[in-house]
Amino acid sequence: MKAILARGMALAMGALLLAACRGDQQMGAVRASGFLQAPQYRLASALGGEVVEVTVQEGQAVEAGAVIVRLDERNWRARLQEAQAAVQAAQAELQRLEEGPGERALAEAEGRVAVAQAQVRAARAALEALWEAYAPLEPPQEALQEAQAALDLAEAGLRRAQAQREQVRAGAADFELQAAKAMVAAAQAALRAVELQRAELEIAAPIDGVVAQVFVSTGEVAAPGEELVRLMDPQQLDVVVYVPQGQVVELQVGDGAQIFVDAYPERAFSGRLRRIGAQAVFTPTKVQTTEERVKIVFPLTVEVLDSQGLLRAGMPADVVFASQP
Repeated sequence: MKAILARGMALAMGALLLAACRGDQQMGAVRASGFLQAPQYRLASALGGEVVEVTVQEGQAVEAGAVIVRLDERNWRARLQEAQAAVQAAQAELQRLEEGPGERALAEAEGRVAVAQAQVRAARAALEALWEAYAPLEPPQEALQEAQAALDLAEAGLRRAQAQREQVRAGAADFELQAAKAMVAAAQAALRAVELQRAELEIAAPIDGVVAQVFVSTGEVAAPGEELVRLMDPQQLDVVVYVPQGQVVELQVGDGAQIFVDAYPERAFSGRLRRIGAQAVFTPTKVQTTEERVKIVFPLTVEVLDSQGLLRAGMPADVVFASQP
């Protein structure tokens, strides 16, 4: 019985000594309160579409690379086929221009010239017949003008057919080849863009983390850029605290700190000041008392160096910075 009492007294004395040490550490030191938080990743698809599968639940641990959400790929496949067809058409046109006119194209051009020549001969013969019909008198002006106009039109058609034949014989002009090559390049770039969109149909975890929230269900249609899932990295914990401007001058990035949480009142966790806000703000209403809310403060981010696997995001925490000499 005496042994039990002695042990109890020893434990009590130890607790008092720890509390005294904690109080001593805090005397003259900068102290602030806040909440533990972890980096969060908001996962979305730039493409959007119907959700066909959600593989996780809130609170579930996931590994980096694991697929979390899958979207319907039917619309994407249709766009892919259109892009592939556009590339093939552009390449075929370029090949046609590079190879030059074939026998069929040359024959068609010669045929158009022959038809135009026949039309000129017919129009000329009609004009001559008109003069012969009224010889030795001059034909009526209206009939003569119509016959002459028909001949002029036929001769213009012949010149056009001959120019087209020469163009076919010469092949594509340099600017036409350059334009065709540009069309091929544009079609290929569009195809690559569609191919890259395939990755937007499977949303994967970028880190080893925990699912904080799931915003969609199977069958819903997600808009492009809409947040689908939010991940949290529990291995990187910070505490954001707000320190009055008069005490900020006592601190600098890299300073050590001790972190205390209600769940483990007798344990101090090590930390380090990682960032000091560049701009002063009014104290957020959820952080301190009504009297302190009117104060100008600076936000400080304290990195938890060793959570020992015991700390969780959302826990309230007290931060005590080491006293400055």
